[in-house]
Formats: sequence, structure tokens, C-alpha cells
Amino acid sequence: MSAVGVSGVFLSLLAWLVTSERGTPARLYLFLVLLALLAAASTAYYFYVQTAPADTSTYYFDRMGLVQWDFRLGTVFLVKLVQTMRDWIGGTYLDYFLLFQAIGFWGIVLLMRTLEEVHDKLRLKPTALSYLLLFLPGVHFWTSAIGKDAPLFLGCSLVVWAAMRIPARLPYFATGVALMVLFRPHIALVAVGALAMAEFFDPRSTALRRLGLMMVALAGLAIVAGTVESTFRVDVTSAESLSTFIERQQAIGQGIGGTTAVVGASYPVKLLSLLFRPFFFDSSGAFAMVASMENVVYVFIIGFLVLNVPLVIRLCTRIYFLRFCLIFAGTLILLLSLVYYNVGLGARQKTMFVPGLFSLVAAVWAVRRSGLDRGPTQVRAPQTTAPLPALGQQKHA
Repeated sequence: MSAVGVSGVFLSLLAWLVTSERGTPARLYLFLVLLALLAAASTAYYFYVQTAPADTSTYYFDRMGLVQWDFRLGTVFLVKLVQTMRDWIGGTYLDYFLLFQAIGFWGIVLLMRTLEEVHDKLRLKPTALSYLLLFLPGVHFWTSAIGKDAPLFLGCSLVVWAAMRIPARLPYFATGVALMVLFRPHIALVAVGALAMAEFFDPRSTALRRLGLMMVALAGLAIVAGTVESTFRVDVTSAESLSTFIERQQAIGQGIGGTTAVVGASYPVKLLSLLFRPFFFDSSGAFAMVASMENVVYVFIIGFLVLNVPLVIRLCTRIYFLRFCLIFAGTLILLLSLVYYNVGLGARQKTMFVPGLFSLVAAVWAVRRSGLDRGPTQVRAPQTTAPLPALGQQKHA
């Protein structure tokens, strides 16, 4: 391991700076356990790619010569970035795994802080579920290697965390959007659109505030839409152009779908596959079995939200942050399902909607567990909770 790998380890440790506004021994233990889990996932991923084909070799070894291509965001940008870093500072294959897992770890730590702040805003103690979500192996595995997943996860975690205190954290939101633009501009488009929609549907927002945030969001939409158009050759204002793009992506999927492809399947099948596959019936190895067990948790998460739709609507109506999470995660799920073509792709894409989805389900779960959804007269611990009608006042605190 060279200085590049050491820098990755050091950057991981620096993530402690964003864990919480008040560090405690319990948070330190959780931080170290999560870091150890991600390091183990990164090591496992590294040894896995020694004998199996993976995108990581494209980024590090550039056997396709993408570094010679004209500049484009996404894969070409990442290849050029890694190759430039190799020319300037060197570093082994393992070093860059450690460097990118540090990026992913910052995203995980920001998600941990977001879940804590969700409970702080609701004036509720964190539940066991909010800690369990942080230990799901898929999040650690896919953000632990060289690739687009780690910076994308960090970008998504940043915009979700920033949305809790818009506009005070608007610079952090912009940073998260910038990260998305570099690697997947269309995800940035969804984030900025979700910001605008969350404000537009706020019945308590003042006209001046709504106008200000809408102008910022629309300016961001215009900039990101232009980036999406130049990167993917698609006009986001044209239904015909979007339809052609989706058909083109599906055609690509037909060629590389693999043994777990669902090419030609109906949209509901693709949606369920994105959320819950691999499941035990199509698990053929140790990694797939672990992913199947993880997907049992996703079945619980989605089922819990569906069974509590009235409460979800009530909370999202009153709390700006949760409304943003619902729109952001929900839109990503619906759009990613359109271009879903195999299990491996779906497992990786989950990392993009995880921060919003986990924040939403943690809030709904905490409210249900506390009894706030049944009214203040039935809350068993009034000294640590507040009536649900007061929660809407904290949306921009």
C-alpha cells in the first residue's frame, strides 16, 4: 500500500468530523464499526475482482482506451480522472479501492448523521431500525470500490442531509448536485427537481420564500438539463426524445443483460426486480445469498410504508424534508425501473435512492413507535416527545 492508500484510510478517519455536532463514545463506536465493515467490504470486493470481470478494471487499467476519448461526463470522466491521478501520484489497484471506499464512507457517515437529526427534529430517541439500516451490506459493498457508486452515494447523502435545513445548507446541496453531474447528470436533475417540487407543494411556505427557492431550483434545472442533453444526447423537454433515450437504454440492456436479465418484462416486474432482487429463488452464490437476505429488509421497508400510506402523506404534507425524501427517492425508483435490465445493475442502483428512502422510513417508524400518530393524549412518554401537529413548525429549523 502506497501513500495513495494511506490517504484513503486517513480520509475515512476524517469523516468523524461530520458524524454529529456532539461526539459521544457511543457514536465513536458506531463510527469505527461502520468503518471496519466498509473496509471488509472493500477488501472482499478487491479479492473478488482478481478473478471476475468488473467495471473497476475499466477505470483503473483502461484497457478500452477511454482516456483518449473526447471529454464526457460519467464513465469517460471517471477513467480520465483515475488515469490522471495515476500519472501524477501513482498508486496500486488496491490503493484506489481504499481511496474510493473513503468517498463512500463519507456518504455513510452523512446518512448516519441524517438519521440522527431526523429523530432530533421529531424529539424522539433513535430506534433500533435506524441503526440496522446503516449495516445493510449492499450499501457498504457497492460504495467500497473504484467506480461511480461511491461518489454518487455521497452526492445523494449530501442533498438529503442538506434538504433538512434548506436554505442554510444550500451550498452543501449544490455540492451534492455537482458530484451527481460529474458521474450521472440525470440523477442531479431528479435532485433539483425534487427540491422545486417539495417547495411548490408546501401549503405553509410564504410567497417570497417559495419564489426564491423556486427560482434557485429552476436555474439549477436549466443548468443540469443542459448537461444531461450534452452527455446523453437527449432533450429532457421533449417526450419523444426521452422515449427514444429509454428505448436506446433498453436496447443496450438486451445485449448485456446476462443470465439475470429481465429484458422485455413488464414495468411492474422491473420495478419489483429493482427493489427486491436477487431473492432466494435466484441466488446462486454467497454474494447473492447475502443480497437476498438484505432484500428481506427491503420487503419490510416497502411493505411498512405501503401499510402506513396515510401517515406518510400526513408527515410529508407537514415536513418539508420528508416531502423532499419522498419525491427524490420515489422518482428515482420509478425512473431507474424504466432502464432496469439485470439484477447486478439493480443492486448497484439502490445506493442512489437509499439516503432518501431510509430517512423517510426511519421517521415514519419512529413516529409509529412513539405513538405520536395516535395523537398527543396517547403518547406514553410526553417528556421526550411532542404532539404531531407541532412537527411541521420544524421543517426549516
